[in-house]
This record gives sequence, structure tokens and C-alpha cells, in this order.
Amino acid sequence: LSKNIVQTCKVNYPASYKKINQIKSDDFGQWSSWCIAIVRCLDPKEPNAWSDKECLTLFNELNTWTTLIGILHRFECVERINSIETKRGPDVGYGANLEQHQLIKELLKQQLATNSKTNLSDIARTLGLSRQRVHQIIKKHQLLS
Repeated sequence: LSKNIVQTCKVNYPASYKKINQIKSDDFGQWSSWCIAIVRCLDPKEPNAWSDKECLTLFNELNTWTTLIGILHRFECVERINSIETKRGPDVGYGANLEQHQLIKELLKQQLATNSKTNLSDIARTLGLSRQRVHQIIKKHQLLS
């Protein structure tokens, strides 16, 4: 069974296989000991968590192999997600919406010309933006100073 699990890992879970390939089932007298060695190999940061008796009973059940495959599958998913590079911040080349900024400037000038007061909520409603976003753009261009 252990050889089948290792073979399954080789085919379906390459990241897990790289970790568990060095563990030989012949070195362990009990099936549960081999399973715990596999889990310790996958998670070297917390090996003491697997010495608890509750964890040992997990691998003494009849469904041990399904539990182990589930652990290997979960490890593989985490490794694949962690291997994907994530970009932070705005996308390169995605600049400010200058048309929108110009419209805000024009609406602000119109409001100041008609009643010498500004109503950011009115500008926001007209353009379909939030009042906070309009305020940020006005602040960025220093239109009210």
C-alpha cells in the first residue's frame, strides 16, 4: 500500500513526491509510523504536533490511506498556490483615467461659477463615482486650494 501511495504521489502530486521520496516504508515497523513520518516530512516546522496520542489514533483507523492521500492532496494544493507569483500594486501601464479627472475639474468649475459652493456628492452622482473618490482626485490636483 505504501508503494502505491508513493507511486500515486509521483504521478499526481509532484511537490509532495519530492518531499516523501526519501522516506522508505521498509524502515518503519508499523503503518502508522510511516504515515506520521510522511506528515512530519511535509511539515518540518511542527513535528512535535504529531507526537500527540490523538494524532497517532488518526493513523490507526482503517481509512488511514485515504487520510494520508487527503493530506498529500492538500499539501500539493498549498505548494502550487504558493508557487504562483502574485503582483502587488496597480498593473503596469494602467494609468489614471484622465478623462474622468478632466470632467471632475469642469464640473467643479461650473459649481464654483454658479453658486461659489462645491458639492462633491453631486459631482459623484453625475459621474457614477463615490464622493470619496471625487475628493481624492480633487485633492490630488489641488483644485480646492
